[in-house]
Amino acid sequence: MRKLQALLDQKPKESRLKSVSTNPLVLLMAGVILSGILGGAITLAYGARQNELAAERNFSDELNKLRIQKFSEVWERLDEDEGAIDRLLNQSDNPQNPEDKNERAKQVDKLVQQDRRTVDKYRFWLGNGNHAKIHRYLDASSLYAIRKLAGINDGLDGLLQQRQELKSDLDTERDKLLQSLAERAKLTKWFYFF
Repeated sequence: MRKLQALLDQKPKESRLKSVSTNPLVLLMAGVILSGILGGAITLAYGARQNELAAERNFSDELNKLRIQKFSEVWERLDEDEGAIDRLLNQSDNPQNPEDKNERAKQVDKLVQQDRRTVDKYRFWLGNGNHAKIHRYLDASSLYAIRKLAGINDGLDGLLQQRQELKSDLDTERDKLLQSLAERAKLTKWFYFF
């Protein structure tokens, strides 16, 4: 009976792995090591993603700056030449120079052709829709100028109205673009805040 009691009183031998794995100090160290590795990996991945997003935002911001610059160049040219065309069309005829109307028509044509080259040059920045709208406006301006200088008054008021409506549409598109870019700039500042 004593032998039986001695066997019962004996603790079963624990395996070395079990004794190490249940040791609180070993568990603490394993937790620190794993959290350091996992935490470092997560932090590194998060930082890399934030850098990618910042690079994308910077690229987009620079692209928008260029777009605004190119868009502005086109609009400045159109506005400047529209005023020049209107001045040429509203000049009084010079009775001493019978070629006066032809010379003004050539000047108007030259301005419209310069505008067309500028618009075609910046087609990428304008987008296909704005590119086409500007060409329709230039077509209307050219037709209006030719008819006015030729003295063809039939339908002239309709052409003038069409020209003004097309210009108004272009101005509306410009305002929309500038407003959307301003809103984007506000959002970008908000993102950089975080």
